[in-house]
Amino acid sequence: MEPQMRTQKRRTFIINCIYFALIFGIVFLFFRYAIHLVMPFVIALLISLLVKPLINLIHTKTKINRNLISILTVLLFYGTVGVLAVLLVIKLFDSAKDLLLQLPSFYTKNLEPSLNEFFNALENSVKRVDPSLVTAVDSIFENLSKSLGDAVSSVSMKLVGSITKYATSVPGILINILITIISTFFITTDYYVITSFLSNQIPEKTRNFLFSVKRQLGKTLGKYIRSYALVLLITFSELFIGLSIIRISNALLIAAVIAFFDILPIIGSGLFLIPWSVISLVQGEYLTALGLILLYIVITIIRNIIEPKIVGTQVGLHPIVTLVSMIVGAGLFGGFGLVGLPVTIALIKNLDDEGIIHVLKRPPLSPSADAADILDEKEHTAEENPQTTDPPSC
Repeated sequence: MEPQMRTQKRRTFIINCIYFALIFGIVFLFFRYAIHLVMPFVIALLISLLVKPLINLIHTKTKINRNLISILTVLLFYGTVGVLAVLLVIKLFDSAKDLLLQLPSFYTKNLEPSLNEFFNALENSVKRVDPSLVTAVDSIFENLSKSLGDAVSSVSMKLVGSITKYATSVPGILINILITIISTFFITTDYYVITSFLSNQIPEKTRNFLFSVKRQLGKTLGKYIRSYALVLLITFSELFIGLSIIRISNALLIAAVIAFFDILPIIGSGLFLIPWSVISLVQGEYLTALGLILLYIVITIIRNIIEPKIVGTQVGLHPIVTLVSMIVGAGLFGGFGLVGLPVTIALIKNLDDEGIIHVLKRPPLSPSADAADILDEKEHTAEENPQTTDPPSC
């Protein structure tokens, strides 16, 4: 009878692993290749959830028709976001275009004179060592100068062309924005009708489970936002102190802008500090260039140390679990996975802690017991009583 039970457990283990692997595969394929198709509706739902507390508050205080409040609130939200987005895009587009068009003149006025000075010093040094090598150095300098000049002009024109190409995709972006806005109106005005209808289609047990998931997801996201707000504050402080030491004007504003972009997935402070240091180096501002590079190194090291610790502590994950989930999530799903996978793992853990699901197995730690002591005790017991062990359930 015992061999049959072990066989049954192994069969159950294999079936469960295949089941969870299929679920993971479906989720992976969806987020990898199909998420963009439903993204307007996902954004609309998130915005509806964002403005719902304000709508409820106004409706409770004023007793005005809820649909009217919903429409006005959504209009106000999109109007504010739209105006700010348009102003920002126009400013960024003009600044980027001007910068790219000025690259050739920047090379002529700044980079080329620095190269001339460097090669003149090199030529004088070569003359003192071996005058016959001067011709070779001159030839190398001419070829390098010509190649760099052509490269700068080519890059400048290609980047301007890329900006123009992206501008042609604006109609498609506008259609998605329009779909998002319309969906937000429908979801916001009929939120309770939609949720009530969907709720009635789900069995009570599943419905209670989904409500628990929603509650825990809200808590987890709240903790996640607080943790990254703390990371942003620390990064801002580092930038402000560093830029002030380097004696950069408007250090407070520049630190705020760089810190905001540093918190976004994939972008980081290097997008600003590295090009800035290169430009400073070319212009002969060596101390500024060195200071910016050192500041970037310090920020990167501290960020990589504190981010897993702070985020893990807030959402209830071990720092190494947080770090691994961020790296794996970014590798599989890009910027979305960088945030989404740690949140998902934290959500699963919190649901398991509350007893809503049962997927994690923990040693029965007592206040006086240490995890290492319990593990050593188990290993010692296993050595004294060797026996065939069954595979764990998936």
